[in-house]
Amino acid sequence: MTTDRSVAAASLRGGLLAAIFLMATSAIGPGFITQTATFTARMGSAFAFAILASILIDFVVQLNIWRITALTGKRASETANAAIPGAGYLLTALVVIGGLAFNVGNIAGGGLGLNAMLGLDPKIGGAITAVLAIAIFLSRQAGILLDRAIIGLGIVMILLVLFVAVQSNPPVGEALRQTIWPDTIDFATITTIVGGTVGGYITYSGAHRLLDKGLTGPHNLTAVTRAALTGIAVTGVMRFVLFLAILGVVASGVTLDLSSQAANPAAQAFQAAAGDWGMRVFGVVLWAAALTSVIGAAYTSVSFLDVVGVRSDAARSKATVGFIAFSLAVYLALGTAPAAILVFVGGFNGLILPIGLTIFTYIGYARSDLMGGHRYNRVLLALGAIVCALTWYMGARSVTTIFAFLGVDLGEGYGPWTMGDDAAMLDIVSSANIACGFHAGDPAGLLAVLRQAAARGVAVGAHVSYPDRVGFGRRTMDVAPDDLTADVIYQIGALQGLARAAGTRVSYVKPHGALYNTIAEDARQADAVIAGVKAVDPSLVLMGLAGAPVLKRARAAGLPVVAEAFADRAYTAAGALVSRRQPGAVLHDPDLIAARMLRLATEGVLEAEDGSILRLEADSICVHGDSPGAVAIAARVRDALVAGGVTIAPFAGGGA
Repeated sequence: MTTDRSVAAASLRGGLLAAIFLMATSAIGPGFITQTATFTARMGSAFAFAILASILIDFVVQLNIWRITALTGKRASETANAAIPGAGYLLTALVVIGGLAFNVGNIAGGGLGLNAMLGLDPKIGGAITAVLAIAIFLSRQAGILLDRAIIGLGIVMILLVLFVAVQSNPPVGEALRQTIWPDTIDFATITTIVGGTVGGYITYSGAHRLLDKGLTGPHNLTAVTRAALTGIAVTGVMRFVLFLAILGVVASGVTLDLSSQAANPAAQAFQAAAGDWGMRVFGVVLWAAALTSVIGAAYTSVSFLDVVGVRSDAARSKATVGFIAFSLAVYLALGTAPAAILVFVGGFNGLILPIGLTIFTYIGYARSDLMGGHRYNRVLLALGAIVCALTWYMGARSVTTIFAFLGVDLGEGYGPWTMGDDAAMLDIVSSANIACGFHAGDPAGLLAVLRQAAARGVAVGAHVSYPDRVGFGRRTMDVAPDDLTADVIYQIGALQGLARAAGTRVSYVKPHGALYNTIAEDARQADAVIAGVKAVDPSLVLMGLAGAPVLKRARAAGLPVVAEAFADRAYTAAGALVSRRQPGAVLHDPDLIAARMLRLATEGVLEAEDGSILRLEADSICVHGDSPGAVAIAARVRDALVAGGVTIAPFAGGGA
């Protein structure tokens, strides 16, 4: 009898541990890793608040769904159908479609992981990842192998990320401050993280695993609650440690390349923290996350098919193999996981979250009959209702599509990888700064954007840069004046040729990134850029930072100039842009930004980072097209300016 009890206890512990790590590794997949690197690079320490918000939402969602699932003893789709006829079919369709979309990204993440770890072609790496996931399900010992894989890879993931976090030496104090009191709150970022960590199938991954282990009924409620809390803690620690690892790299002054998925900003951060070995470490982490996410997405998505008759082990195994194989086929057909698909998947799965939570909250309040007559905890239900309302609100905010713009940096993709929605921006922009190939952009992509600009009558500017694709043109370079002049001439000339073929012309020049900031004060490089512009066409307008000495130097050299202000950037009291390495450098609240720009347009002033009032004379307002929520920001700014009676028009002629 003692032996039987020991075996049962060991089985219980194994099931709980597997459920915990299934939830943790499903939540921290390749999408979350890439998003963490991107948002940390853009928001700095302020991103910590978004992580805290996602952890709190995770806590409420997982605890309620795990407990209610354990009490009903049924899978989520069956419970939903019993509570509201047809709701289970809707939930099944949403979770399966969302899981399929997630899995395309997961397989692509596996390919990138093996590429970083072993140098394999991403397509081959993705195929290996998918085949290995299938092998686990086809094995006779699939359940045992699954548990061991999840536990082992989860532990490896924690240890590797922790090591890099220590190596990168992040500003922990600042991160903790901004966790509680952030400089900025971005609902779009929170929605993206929540959608990628507890949206869709992820919410139910651990709960269904507990059902398979027989952990149901009121007598197991304490163990289920403990497992849910432990799983949330593991997931939360993993999220924050990964954030600190990336933050340490960003705070050290390293500029992460955010221009495309192929650039892999997270891999760059790991390499910066620990050299080439760090890149290999990242490959292991990304591949482990991708493999377990493929398994988690397939396992949970297929578990929802019980409601349509897929109940036997053999049927589930076949459905799982087909699910992963179809995901692989889609990935191979695409060649990679495009940024647009990943954004859609995050938003789509974010919308699934409040639908499922609403159903389960209703069950907790009104359907005790489905829980064996058990009266569910009212405090947890109240928290669930609050989170449910919050996720509905954030979902509504995140899916609102508004098309408006004043000035934008476009053409910054490369091949199949894109940054921002160029076509949507061009529908309403008056002027567009288009990359010239030195920091981003390829000829075919630039020609396509130029043709779209020509069709809409949008004025085109050459967005010249340092020769810095790796750093996206955001790293300062000590370029000899003659070389810099030649670089500027080359870039303008290249864009002019493409523009002419597209039926438009280049009417102004705006330096990009580090070059833009450097020439604002550096007379040597400023004169080199001015010389390059004049050599091509003295009638070209030079755009520069409002109040910067470079504008006076350009005027003195005979160039027409335009003073520019940035809607989505913070300013110092001296009128300079706050460094992107500093927290709060990039603004995200559309309403706040719109109010600032209306005041600038009507009064000629805006508030600096220290609260002082800064006077600026600006002719043009720019929003970065690669900023999170750029279209929404542009919309608010345009609406505010139009409502305030401000006329919006190109500052330089468009068309041919």
